[in-house]
Amino acid sequence: MTPIIKSLYKLDDLLSRDGISRTLKGRTVETGRTILVTQYDPKWITPQIAQALIESAERVRNLVIPGVFTTIDYHYDGTSFFVVYDAPHHCSPLINLLKSAEKQSFSQLDQWCDQLLDSLHGLETHGVFHGNLSLTNIMAIHPSQSIGLIHTLTHATYLAAVRNQQDRFDSLAFWAPEQVMGEHGNRYADMYAIGVLMYVFYSNQWPYEFTQSLDRMRSVQFAPPRLFQPLNPNLPTGIQSAISRALSKDPADRFHSFVAFKHCINPPDDADNPPLVIQNPVIRVVPGDTIKPGFSWTPRHTRFALIGALALGLAIVLNAVYIDWVTGIPISTVPQLKGKTPDDALHALAQANLKGEIAGEKVDFSVPEGVVVESKPTGNREVKEGRTVFLYIAKHSGSFLVPDLIGMSVSTARGTAPDAQFTYRVVSYQTSTSVPSGNIIAQMPESGTKIKHRGVISLIVSKGSDHNIVPTPDAPSPTDDTPQ
Repeated sequence: MTPIIKSLYKLDDLLSRDGISRTLKGRTVETGRTILVTQYDPKWITPQIAQALIESAERVRNLVIPGVFTTIDYHYDGTSFFVVYDAPHHCSPLINLLKSAEKQSFSQLDQWCDQLLDSLHGLETHGVFHGNLSLTNIMAIHPSQSIGLIHTLTHATYLAAVRNQQDRFDSLAFWAPEQVMGEHGNRYADMYAIGVLMYVFYSNQWPYEFTQSLDRMRSVQFAPPRLFQPLNPNLPTGIQSAISRALSKDPADRFHSFVAFKHCINPPDDADNPPLVIQNPVIRVVPGDTIKPGFSWTPRHTRFALIGALALGLAIVLNAVYIDWVTGIPISTVPQLKGKTPDDALHALAQANLKGEIAGEKVDFSVPEGVVVESKPTGNREVKEGRTVFLYIAKHSGSFLVPDLIGMSVSTARGTAPDAQFTYRVVSYQTSTSVPSGNIIAQMPESGTKIKHRGVISLIVSKGSDHNIVPTPDAPSPTDDTPQ
Protein backbone atom coordinates (compact mmCIF):
# COMPACT_ATOMS: atom_id res chain seq x y z
CA MET A 1 0.00 0.00 0.00
CA THR A 2 1.17 3.51 -0.78
CA PRO A 3 1.70 6.12 1.95
CA ILE A 4 -1.37 8.14 0.95
CA ILE A 5 -3.64 5.08 1.20
CA LYS A 6 -2.15 4.15 4.57
CA SER A 7 -2.71 7.68 5.85
CA LEU A 8 -6.40 7.68 4.84
CA TYR A 9 -7.56 4.10 5.37
CA LYS A 10 -6.90 1.17 7.67
CA LEU A 11 -7.39 -1.99 5.60
CA ASP A 12 -7.82 -5.24 7.53
CA ASP A 13 -9.39 -8.00 5.42
CA LEU A 14 -8.71 -9.29 1.90
CA LEU A 15 -12.18 -10.04 0.47
CA SER A 16 -11.36 -11.18 -3.05
CA ARG A 17 -8.58 -11.39 -5.61
CA ASP A 18 -8.50 -12.05 -9.33
CA GLY A 19 -5.82 -11.90 -11.98
CA ILE A 20 -5.74 -8.11 -12.22
CA SER A 21 -6.99 -6.69 -8.90
CA ARG A 22 -7.71 -7.32 -5.26
CA THR A 23 -10.45 -5.92 -2.99
CA LEU A 24 -9.88 -5.20 0.70
CA LYS A 25 -12.23 -4.19 3.49
CA GLY A 26 -11.39 -1.58 6.11
CA ARG A 27 -12.35 1.79 7.48
CA THR A 28 -11.36 5.43 7.20
CA VAL A 29 -8.72 6.59 9.67
CA GLU A 30 -10.52 9.84 10.44
CA THR A 31 -14.15 8.70 11.01
CA GLY A 32 -14.04 4.89 11.14
CA ARG A 33 -16.45 4.66 8.21
CA THR A 34 -16.53 1.16 6.64
CA ILE A 35 -15.12 1.09 3.12
CA LEU A 36 -13.94 -1.32 0.44
CA VAL A 37 -10.83 -0.58 -1.63
CA THR A 38 -10.02 -2.20 -4.97
CA GLN A 39 -6.36 -2.03 -5.99
CA TYR A 40 -5.44 -2.74 -9.62
CA ASP A 41 -2.24 -4.61 -10.41
CA PRO A 42 0.30 -1.88 -11.30
CA LYS A 43 2.11 -4.23 -13.70
CA TRP A 44 0.18 -3.00 -16.75
CA ILE A 45 -0.76 0.54 -15.69
CA THR A 46 0.52 3.11 -18.16
CA PRO A 47 -0.32 6.83 -18.16
CA GLN A 48 -2.91 6.17 -20.88
CA ILE A 49 -4.55 3.33 -18.94
CA ALA A 50 -4.46 5.41 -15.76
CA GLN A 51 -6.29 8.23 -17.57
CA ALA A 52 -8.96 5.79 -18.78
CA LEU A 53 -9.38 4.47 -15.21
CA ILE A 54 -9.70 8.01 -13.86
CA GLU A 55 -12.38 8.85 -16.43
CA SER A 56 -14.33 5.66 -15.57
CA ALA A 57 -14.11 6.28 -11.81
CA GLU A 58 -15.07 9.94 -12.20
CA ARG A 59 -18.09 8.94 -14.29
CA VAL A 60 -19.63 7.01 -11.37
CA ARG A 61 -18.15 8.90 -8.43
CA ASN A 62 -20.81 9.73 -5.80
CA LEU A 63 -23.50 8.17 -8.02
CA VAL A 64 -26.10 6.85 -5.57
CA ILE A 65 -28.08 3.83 -6.80
CA PRO A 66 -29.98 1.47 -4.45
CA GLY A 67 -28.17 -1.85 -4.10
CA VAL A 68 -24.88 -0.52 -5.54
CA PHE A 69 -21.96 0.43 -3.31
CA THR A 70 -21.22 4.09 -3.98
CA THR A 71 -17.82 5.00 -5.43
CA ILE A 72 -16.64 7.72 -3.05
CA ASP A 73 -13.04 8.26 -4.13
CA TYR A 74 -10.11 7.05 -6.22
CA HIS A 75 -6.34 7.51 -6.01
CA TYR A 76 -3.48 7.26 -8.49
CA ASP A 77 0.06 7.78 -7.24
CA GLY A 78 1.84 7.28 -10.55
CA THR A 79 2.16 3.53 -10.02
CA SER A 80 -0.94 2.01 -8.40
CA PHE A 81 -4.63 2.82 -8.92
CA PHE A 82 -7.21 2.47 -6.12
CA VAL A 83 -11.01 2.82 -6.12
CA VAL A 84 -12.79 3.38 -2.78
CA TYR A 85 -16.40 2.33 -2.12
CA ASP A 86 -18.79 3.09 0.72
CA ALA A 87 -19.90 -0.22 2.25
CA PRO A 88 -22.00 -1.67 5.10
CA HIS A 89 -20.08 -2.92 8.11
CA HIS A 90 -21.04 -6.59 7.77
CA CYS A 91 -20.50 -7.72 4.17
CA SER A 92 -18.56 -10.44 2.40
CA PRO A 93 -18.43 -11.87 -1.14
CA LEU A 94 -21.59 -13.80 -2.03
CA ILE A 95 -19.46 -16.72 -3.23
CA ASN A 96 -18.29 -17.29 0.36
CA LEU A 97 -21.91 -17.63 1.52
CA LEU A 98 -22.72 -20.02 -1.32
CA LYS A 99 -19.73 -22.20 -0.47
CA SER A 100 -20.41 -22.27 3.28
CA ALA A 101 -24.10 -23.17 3.04
CA GLU A 102 -25.30 -26.53 1.77
CA LYS A 103 -28.03 -24.84 -0.26
CA GLN A 104 -30.12 -21.70 -0.43
CA SER A 105 -33.91 -21.58 -0.42
CA PHE A 106 -35.51 -20.78 -3.75
CA SER A 107 -37.24 -17.79 -2.18
CA GLN A 108 -33.80 -16.45 -1.17
CA LEU A 109 -32.50 -16.94 -4.72
CA ASP A 110 -35.57 -15.15 -6.11
CA GLN A 111 -34.95 -12.25 -3.72
CA TRP A 112 -31.30 -11.94 -4.77
CA CYS A 113 -32.15 -12.03 -8.48
CA ASP A 114 -34.82 -9.39 -7.98
CA GLN A 115 -32.36 -7.14 -6.12
CA LEU A 116 -29.70 -7.58 -8.81
CA LEU A 117 -32.12 -6.70 -11.60
CA ASP A 118 -33.25 -3.59 -9.70
CA SER A 119 -29.62 -2.52 -9.20
CA LEU A 120 -28.71 -3.09 -12.84
CA HIS A 121 -31.83 -1.19 -13.92
CA GLY A 122 -30.68 1.69 -11.71
CA LEU A 123 -27.31 1.74 -13.48
CA GLU A 124 -29.08 1.54 -16.84
CA THR A 125 -31.26 4.57 -16.09
CA HIS A 126 -28.12 6.60 -15.28
CA GLY A 127 -26.51 5.68 -18.60
CA VAL A 128 -23.82 3.40 -17.16
CA PHE A 129 -23.38 -0.34 -16.92
CA HIS A 130 -21.81 -2.67 -14.36
CA GLY A 131 -19.00 -3.97 -16.51
CA ASN A 132 -17.84 -7.19 -14.84
CA LEU A 133 -20.65 -8.86 -12.91
CA SER A 134 -19.42 -12.06 -11.20
CA LEU A 135 -19.74 -13.95 -7.93
CA THR A 136 -16.76 -12.11 -6.41
CA ASN A 137 -18.09 -8.56 -6.77
CA ILE A 138 -21.57 -9.30 -5.42
CA MET A 139 -21.53 -8.80 -1.66
CA ALA A 140 -23.80 -10.54 0.86
CA ILE A 141 -24.91 -8.11 3.57
CA HIS A 142 -25.43 -9.59 7.04
CA PRO A 143 -27.65 -10.24 8.88
CA SER A 144 -30.34 -9.11 6.39
CA GLN A 145 -29.18 -11.64 3.76
CA SER A 146 -29.60 -8.93 1.14
CA ILE A 147 -26.92 -8.27 -1.46
CA GLY A 148 -25.05 -5.28 -2.90
CA LEU A 149 -22.94 -4.71 -5.99
CA ILE A 150 -19.42 -3.36 -6.16
CA HIS A 151 -19.65 -1.24 -9.29
CA THR A 152 -16.81 -2.35 -11.57
CA LEU A 153 -16.87 0.02 -14.53
CA THR A 154 -13.19 0.72 -13.79
CA HIS A 155 -12.58 -3.04 -13.70
CA ALA A 156 -14.09 -3.39 -17.18
CA THR A 157 -11.90 -0.51 -18.40
CA TYR A 158 -8.77 -2.21 -17.05
CA LEU A 159 -9.78 -5.58 -18.50
CA ALA A 160 -10.18 -4.04 -21.95
CA ALA A 161 -6.70 -2.54 -21.66
CA VAL A 162 -4.84 -5.67 -20.49
CA ARG A 163 -6.80 -8.54 -22.05
CA ASN A 164 -4.22 -8.95 -24.83
CA GLN A 165 -1.41 -9.27 -22.31
CA GLN A 166 -2.62 -12.38 -20.47
CA ASP A 167 -4.84 -15.37 -21.12
CA ARG A 168 -6.43 -16.27 -17.78
CA PHE A 169 -9.24 -14.33 -16.06
CA ASP A 170 -11.18 -15.44 -12.97
CA SER A 171 -14.49 -13.91 -14.12
CA LEU A 172 -14.35 -15.36 -17.63
CA ALA A 173 -17.40 -17.58 -17.08
CA PHE A 174 -19.56 -14.43 -16.93
CA TRP A 175 -18.23 -12.77 -20.10
CA ALA A 176 -20.67 -12.39 -22.99
CA PRO A 177 -19.58 -13.88 -26.34
CA GLU A 178 -18.86 -10.43 -27.78
CA GLN A 179 -16.55 -9.69 -24.81
CA VAL A 180 -14.74 -13.01 -25.31
CA MET A 181 -14.18 -12.07 -28.97
CA GLY A 182 -12.68 -8.68 -28.05
CA GLU A 183 -15.52 -6.15 -27.76
CA HIS A 184 -16.01 -3.93 -24.72
CA GLY A 185 -18.76 -4.53 -22.17
CA ASN A 186 -22.14 -2.78 -22.15
CA ARG A 187 -25.56 -3.27 -20.56
CA TYR A 188 -26.29 -6.16 -22.93
CA ALA A 189 -23.17 -7.89 -21.61
CA ASP A 190 -24.55 -7.27 -18.09
CA MET A 191 -27.75 -9.08 -19.15
CA TYR A 192 -25.69 -12.04 -20.31
CA ALA A 193 -23.74 -12.08 -17.03
CA ILE A 194 -26.86 -12.13 -14.86
CA GLY A 195 -28.23 -14.87 -17.14
CA VAL A 196 -25.15 -16.95 -16.26
CA LEU A 197 -25.58 -16.10 -12.57
CA MET A 198 -29.26 -17.15 -12.55
CA TYR A 199 -28.37 -20.33 -14.45
CA VAL A 200 -25.87 -21.18 -11.69
CA PHE A 201 -28.29 -20.19 -8.91
CA TYR A 202 -31.14 -22.40 -10.07
CA SER A 203 -29.25 -25.40 -11.52
CA ASN A 204 -25.99 -25.44 -9.52
CA GLN A 205 -24.00 -25.94 -12.72
CA TRP A 206 -22.36 -23.73 -15.34
CA PRO A 207 -24.03 -23.14 -18.73
CA TYR A 208 -20.66 -23.90 -20.38
CA GLU A 209 -17.57 -25.83 -19.40
CA PHE A 210 -15.94 -23.80 -16.61
CA THR A 211 -12.62 -22.36 -17.70
CA GLN A 212 -10.34 -19.43 -16.90
CA SER A 213 -8.55 -19.68 -20.25
CA LEU A 214 -9.55 -17.09 -22.84
CA ASP A 215 -8.55 -19.38 -25.73
CA ARG A 216 -10.65 -22.20 -24.33
CA MET A 217 -13.64 -19.93 -23.73
CA ARG A 218 -13.48 -18.74 -27.35
CA SER A 219 -13.97 -22.33 -28.51
CA VAL A 220 -16.86 -23.22 -26.20
CA GLN A 221 -18.71 -19.94 -26.88
CA PHE A 222 -19.64 -21.21 -30.36
CA ALA A 223 -21.57 -24.15 -28.90
CA PRO A 224 -25.06 -23.85 -27.38
CA PRO A 225 -25.27 -23.82 -23.56
CA ARG A 226 -25.89 -27.02 -21.66
CA LEU A 227 -29.49 -28.10 -21.24
CA PHE A 228 -30.88 -26.11 -18.30
CA GLN A 229 -31.92 -28.57 -15.57
CA PRO A 230 -33.30 -26.61 -12.59
CA LEU A 231 -33.00 -28.13 -9.13
CA ASN A 232 -36.60 -27.09 -8.49
CA PRO A 233 -38.85 -29.00 -10.93
CA ASN A 234 -41.56 -26.38 -10.36
CA LEU A 235 -39.37 -23.43 -11.32
CA PRO A 236 -41.62 -20.88 -13.06
CA THR A 237 -41.36 -20.91 -16.85
CA GLY A 238 -40.79 -17.14 -16.77
CA ILE A 239 -37.42 -17.62 -15.05
CA GLN A 240 -36.38 -20.31 -17.52
CA SER A 241 -37.42 -18.13 -20.48
CA ALA A 242 -35.55 -15.13 -19.05
CA ILE A 243 -32.34 -17.16 -18.60
CA SER A 244 -32.57 -18.57 -22.13
CA ARG A 245 -33.04 -15.13 -23.69
CA ALA A 246 -30.33 -13.52 -21.56
CA LEU A 247 -27.83 -16.14 -22.82
CA SER A 248 -28.52 -15.34 -26.50
CA LYS A 249 -25.33 -15.17 -28.58
CA ASP A 250 -26.49 -12.03 -30.37
CA PRO A 251 -26.87 -9.00 -28.04
CA ALA A 252 -29.82 -7.84 -30.16
CA ASP A 253 -31.73 -11.00 -29.15
CA ARG A 254 -31.39 -10.23 -25.43
CA PHE A 255 -33.76 -8.00 -23.48
CA HIS A 256 -33.82 -4.33 -24.49
CA SER A 257 -33.91 -3.26 -20.83
CA PHE A 258 -33.76 -4.73 -17.34
CA VAL A 259 -37.42 -3.75 -16.85
CA ALA A 260 -38.29 -6.11 -19.72
CA PHE A 261 -36.04 -8.73 -18.08
CA LYS A 262 -38.04 -8.44 -14.82
CA HIS A 263 -41.38 -8.48 -16.65
CA CYS A 264 -40.43 -11.77 -18.32
CA ILE A 265 -39.92 -13.31 -14.87
CA ASN A 266 -42.92 -11.63 -13.21
CA PRO A 267 -45.37 -10.30 -15.82
CA PRO A 268 -47.00 -7.09 -14.52
CA ASP A 269 -50.57 -7.47 -13.29
CA ASP A 270 -52.81 -4.62 -14.44
CA ALA A 271 -54.85 -5.12 -11.30
CA ASP A 272 -51.79 -4.14 -9.30
CA ASN A 273 -51.35 -0.99 -11.42
CA PRO A 274 -54.71 0.83 -11.49
CA PRO A 275 -55.01 3.80 -13.82
CA LEU A 276 -53.91 7.14 -12.39
CA VAL A 277 -56.86 9.13 -11.06
CA ILE A 278 -56.33 12.84 -10.40
CA GLN A 279 -58.22 13.94 -7.34
CA ASN A 280 -59.70 17.50 -7.22
CA PRO A 281 -58.47 18.62 -10.65
CA VAL A 282 -57.50 22.26 -11.06
CA ILE A 283 -59.29 24.09 -13.89
CA ARG A 284 -57.32 26.85 -15.59
CA VAL A 285 -59.55 29.66 -16.89
CA VAL A 286 -58.39 31.27 -20.16
CA PRO A 287 -59.61 34.82 -20.83
CA GLY A 288 -62.61 34.67 -23.17
CA ASP A 289 -63.61 31.16 -22.00
CA THR A 290 -66.84 30.57 -20.16
CA ILE A 291 -67.05 27.76 -17.62
CA LYS A 292 -70.27 25.86 -18.10
CA PRO A 293 -71.44 22.41 -17.05
CA GLY A 294 -70.34 19.88 -19.65
CA PHE A 295 -68.44 20.68 -22.87
CA SER A 296 -68.41 24.19 -24.33
CA TRP A 297 -66.77 25.30 -27.61
CA THR A 298 -64.41 28.23 -27.07
CA PRO A 299 -62.08 30.36 -29.23
CA ARG A 300 -59.19 28.24 -27.99
CA HIS A 301 -60.84 25.12 -29.40
CA THR A 302 -61.24 26.95 -32.74
CA ARG A 303 -57.52 27.76 -32.84
CA PHE A 304 -56.58 24.16 -32.06
CA ALA A 305 -58.93 22.88 -34.78
CA LEU A 306 -57.46 25.22 -37.42
CA ILE A 307 -53.87 24.28 -36.52
CA GLY A 308 -54.74 20.59 -36.65
CA ALA A 309 -56.44 20.95 -40.05
CA LEU A 310 -53.45 22.81 -41.49
CA ALA A 311 -51.01 20.20 -40.17
CA LEU A 312 -53.11 17.36 -41.62
CA GLY A 313 -53.35 19.09 -45.00
CA LEU A 314 -49.59 19.69 -45.12
CA ALA A 315 -48.92 16.03 -44.26
CA ILE A 316 -51.23 14.86 -47.07
CA VAL A 317 -49.50 17.13 -49.62
CA LEU A 318 -45.98 16.04 -48.55
CA ASN A 319 -46.99 12.37 -48.66
CA ALA A 320 -48.38 12.78 -52.18
CA VAL A 321 -45.17 14.50 -53.35
CA TYR A 322 -43.03 11.73 -51.82
CA ILE A 323 -45.10 8.93 -53.37
CA ASP A 324 -44.99 10.67 -56.75
CA TRP A 325 -41.20 11.02 -56.47
CA VAL A 326 -40.65 7.39 -55.42
CA THR A 327 -42.96 5.91 -58.04
CA GLY A 328 -41.42 8.15 -60.66
CA ILE A 329 -37.95 6.55 -60.36
CA PRO A 330 -37.55 4.01 -63.20
CA ILE A 331 -36.99 0.34 -62.39
CA SER A 332 -33.87 -1.53 -63.50
CA THR A 333 -32.88 -5.19 -63.29
CA VAL A 334 -29.53 -6.16 -61.74
CA PRO A 335 -27.61 -8.12 -64.41
CA GLN A 336 -26.04 -11.51 -63.74
CA LEU A 337 -22.47 -10.62 -62.76
CA LYS A 338 -20.99 -13.87 -61.44
CA GLY A 339 -17.94 -14.84 -63.49
CA LYS A 340 -17.43 -11.39 -65.01
CA THR A 341 -14.25 -9.39 -64.54
CA PRO A 342 -14.65 -6.34 -62.25
CA ASP A 343 -14.39 -3.97 -65.27
CA ASP A 344 -17.00 -5.90 -67.25
CA ALA A 345 -19.30 -6.03 -64.20
CA LEU A 346 -19.04 -2.27 -63.61
CA HIS A 347 -19.69 -1.64 -67.31
CA ALA A 348 -22.79 -3.91 -67.23
CA LEU A 349 -24.11 -2.05 -64.20
CA ALA A 350 -23.58 1.30 -65.89
CA GLN A 351 -25.50 0.04 -68.95
CA ALA A 352 -28.39 -0.78 -66.57
CA ASN A 353 -28.21 2.72 -65.01
CA LEU A 354 -26.90 1.28 -61.76
CA LYS A 355 -23.81 2.09 -59.70
CA GLY A 356 -21.16 -0.49 -58.81
CA GLU A 357 -18.75 -0.73 -55.92
CA ILE A 358 -16.21 -3.47 -55.07
CA ALA A 359 -16.93 -4.38 -51.45
CA GLY A 360 -14.28 -7.03 -50.83
CA GLU A 361 -12.99 -10.52 -51.58
CA LYS A 362 -14.31 -14.01 -50.86
CA VAL A 363 -12.53 -17.35 -51.03
CA ASP A 364 -14.39 -19.33 -53.70
CA PHE A 365 -13.15 -22.02 -56.12
CA SER A 366 -16.33 -22.23 -58.21
CA VAL A 367 -15.13 -19.38 -60.47
CA PRO A 368 -11.68 -18.24 -61.64
CA GLU A 369 -9.70 -16.07 -59.26
CA GLY A 370 -10.16 -12.32 -59.78
CA VAL A 371 -13.70 -12.41 -61.19
CA VAL A 372 -16.98 -11.52 -59.50
CA VAL A 373 -18.29 -14.31 -57.30
CA GLU A 374 -21.27 -12.53 -55.72
CA SER A 375 -23.27 -9.30 -55.93
CA LYS A 376 -25.61 -7.62 -53.48
CA PRO A 377 -28.40 -7.20 -54.56
CA THR A 378 -28.24 -10.45 -56.54
CA GLY A 379 -28.72 -10.80 -60.28
CA ASN A 380 -32.22 -10.54 -61.81
CA ARG A 381 -33.52 -8.51 -58.87
CA GLU A 382 -35.51 -5.40 -59.73
CA VAL A 383 -34.29 -2.20 -58.04
CA LYS A 384 -34.58 1.55 -58.54
CA GLU A 385 -32.20 3.10 -61.09
CA GLY A 386 -29.16 4.66 -59.45
CA ARG A 387 -28.95 1.93 -56.76
CA THR A 388 -25.43 0.85 -55.72
CA VAL A 389 -24.65 -2.85 -56.29
CA PHE A 390 -21.79 -4.23 -54.17
CA LEU A 391 -19.40 -6.70 -55.80
CA TYR A 392 -17.30 -9.44 -54.16
CA ILE A 393 -14.23 -10.77 -56.01
CA ALA A 394 -13.15 -14.43 -55.87
CA LYS A 395 -9.75 -15.38 -54.51
CA HIS A 396 -8.10 -18.80 -54.31
CA SER A 397 -5.43 -18.04 -51.75
CA GLY A 398 -5.42 -17.01 -48.13
CA SER A 399 -4.75 -18.62 -44.80
CA PHE A 400 -6.95 -19.17 -41.76
CA LEU A 401 -6.26 -19.67 -38.06
CA VAL A 402 -6.80 -23.24 -36.85
CA PRO A 403 -9.36 -23.19 -34.00
CA ASP A 404 -8.89 -24.96 -30.65
CA LEU A 405 -10.84 -28.21 -31.05
CA ILE A 406 -9.64 -30.07 -27.94
CA GLY A 407 -12.59 -31.39 -25.93
CA MET A 408 -15.17 -30.84 -28.69
CA SER A 409 -17.16 -33.56 -30.38
CA VAL A 410 -16.23 -34.13 -34.01
CA SER A 411 -19.61 -32.82 -35.19
CA THR A 412 -19.14 -29.61 -33.20
CA ALA A 413 -15.62 -29.19 -34.58
CA ARG A 414 -16.91 -29.39 -38.13
CA GLY A 415 -19.11 -26.35 -37.42
CA THR A 416 -16.20 -24.08 -36.48
CA ALA A 417 -14.53 -21.70 -38.94
CA PRO A 418 -17.08 -22.25 -41.74
CA ASP A 419 -15.38 -19.72 -44.05
CA ALA A 420 -12.15 -21.73 -44.03
CA GLN A 421 -13.92 -24.96 -45.12
CA PHE A 422 -11.32 -27.08 -43.34
CA THR A 423 -11.26 -30.84 -43.92
CA TYR A 424 -11.44 -32.73 -40.60
CA ARG A 425 -9.91 -36.20 -40.71
CA VAL A 426 -10.04 -38.64 -37.78
CA VAL A 427 -6.69 -40.48 -37.84
CA SER A 428 -7.04 -42.64 -34.71
CA TYR A 429 -9.03 -43.39 -31.55
CA GLN A 430 -7.36 -43.60 -28.14
CA THR A 431 -8.42 -44.47 -24.61
CA SER A 432 -8.80 -41.42 -22.36
CA THR A 433 -9.71 -41.04 -18.69
CA SER A 434 -10.31 -37.30 -18.96
CA VAL A 435 -12.07 -36.77 -22.30
CA PRO A 436 -15.53 -38.30 -22.94
CA SER A 437 -15.95 -40.83 -25.71
CA GLY A 438 -16.35 -39.20 -29.13
CA ASN A 439 -14.58 -35.98 -28.16
CA ILE A 440 -11.26 -34.75 -29.53
CA ILE A 441 -8.06 -35.48 -27.55
CA ALA A 442 -5.48 -33.95 -29.90
CA GLN A 443 -5.26 -32.14 -33.22
CA MET A 444 -2.63 -31.42 -35.85
CA PRO A 445 -1.89 -28.62 -36.67
CA GLU A 446 -2.29 -27.05 -33.23
CA SER A 447 -4.67 -24.18 -32.56
CA GLY A 448 -3.40 -20.77 -33.60
CA THR A 449 -1.50 -22.19 -36.60
CA LYS A 450 -2.33 -20.68 -40.00
CA ILE A 451 -3.16 -23.08 -42.86
CA LYS A 452 -4.63 -22.62 -46.31
CA HIS A 453 -8.30 -22.67 -47.22
CA ARG A 454 -9.69 -26.23 -47.18
CA GLY A 455 -6.59 -27.42 -45.36
CA VAL A 456 -6.64 -30.78 -43.54
CA ILE A 457 -6.84 -30.96 -39.74
CA SER A 458 -6.04 -34.41 -38.33
CA LEU A 459 -7.91 -35.44 -35.21
CA ILE A 460 -7.32 -38.01 -32.47
CA VAL A 461 -10.63 -38.93 -30.82
CA SER A 462 -11.32 -40.42 -27.39
CA LYS A 463 -12.97 -43.82 -27.17
CA GLY A 464 -13.64 -43.32 -23.46
CA SER A 465 -12.84 -45.51 -20.46
CA ASP A 466 -14.50 -46.94 -17.35
CA HIS A 467 -14.00 -43.58 -15.59
CA ASN A 468 -15.56 -40.43 -17.00
CA ILE A 469 -13.39 -37.82 -15.28
CA VAL A 470 -10.20 -37.12 -13.46
CA PRO A 471 -10.79 -34.01 -11.30
CA THR A 472 -8.21 -31.23 -11.56
CA PRO A 473 -7.41 -28.81 -8.72
CA ASP A 474 -8.23 -25.58 -10.57
CA ALA A 475 -11.54 -26.23 -12.37
CA PRO A 476 -14.77 -28.21 -11.91
CA SER A 477 -14.83 -31.69 -13.42
CA PRO A 478 -17.17 -32.27 -16.42
CA THR A 479 -19.63 -34.29 -14.38
CA ASP A 480 -19.52 -31.98 -11.40
CA ASP A 481 -20.50 -28.57 -12.71
CA THR A 482 -20.96 -26.87 -9.36
CA PRO A 483 -19.21 -23.49 -9.12
CA GLN A 484 -15.66 -23.71 -7.82
